[in-house]
Amino acid sequence: MASFNRILVPLDFSDCSQDLIDQAAALSDDSTHVILLYVAHLPDGLPPNAHVGSAADRHETAEHLLVRRSRERLEQYRSMLAAEVHSVVGVVAEGDPAETILREAASRDVDLVIMGTHGRRGVAKAVGGSVAAEVVSKANCPVLTLRTQHKRTCSARSCDRCDGHLTLELRQLMVEREG
Repeated sequence: MASFNRILVPLDFSDCSQDLIDQAAALSDDSTHVILLYVAHLPDGLPPNAHVGSAADRHETAEHLLVRRSRERLEQYRSMLAAEVHSVVGVVAEGDPAETILREAASRDVDLVIMGTHGRRGVAKAVGGSVAAEVVSKANCPVLTLRTQHKRTCSARSCDRCDGHLTLELRQLMVEREG
């Protein structure tokens, strides 16, 4: 089996993220360094400077909250994987998901990217694009894509509707914005 020194694992905090963590653990050995990446991206139409929190105490911006909560959630995944892998770090970066994944893979000189794909087709792919397809076509290293299956335990109706990466506060802001 090939040995990988540096593996990048972009996560979206959906229920499918655990599948990617498990694959990274399976492909790791004593010398493997795993980088867990979350690309923070506010939902469309939600301004970064929108204040969040309870109505009486809206002191934190949506952007700051998203990054802070993303770091907290990423630390949970990092801790789980640290029990199985020699070296694991978590990174939160902001930007376009595909561009950010490609930039992080190049700058960290990774040997492998492990990422999920929801297998969108037709209109869903044309409208939403495919982050995985763009990374596969432009990466300078091998990319292992795992076709993630919608899990019955997931609160979203389908992977196309998954918003597991959104915090309760951001969901509330989106509800308020949409009226």
